[in-house]
Amino acid sequence: MDCDITGCMSHPVTIAVTSDDDDRRDLHRWLRREPELRGRVREQPGSPRPGTMGTGVELLLVALGSGGAIAVLIQSVAGWLNARRPDVTVRIEVTDRWSVELDVARARDERQVAALIESVLARLDDPPAP
Repeated sequence: MDCDITGCMSHPVTIAVTSDDDDRRDLHRWLRREPELRGRVREQPGSPRPGTMGTGVELLLVALGSGGAIAVLIQSVAGWLNARRPDVTVRIEVTDRWSVELDVARARDERQVAALIESVLARLDDPPAP
């Protein structure tokens, strides 16, 4: 099933970046340039931070309709991480189904990225956790 950010989301994926807002915004721009992800990535408002007014943006929400798009997402995040400093980690999650973390060291190892993609694709249609 194909979905866009305004339509159905068979696999709504949230992405959290453990560093700062600049890195999250940079990842957002990076993912929007990916042809298979274009139109499927948006910022998700977060909770207000202490001492600020309004809400921050803490997560990226990606609407994916196929395993192929999820593989592209993980590969793209790994490519983005390759240009980051070593303390950046990205968490990719389908709520109540699965989550994975990818850090700079792991992203630089193509075998680990491939294994991560295989693991996610194998769990893609797992039922939600109770």
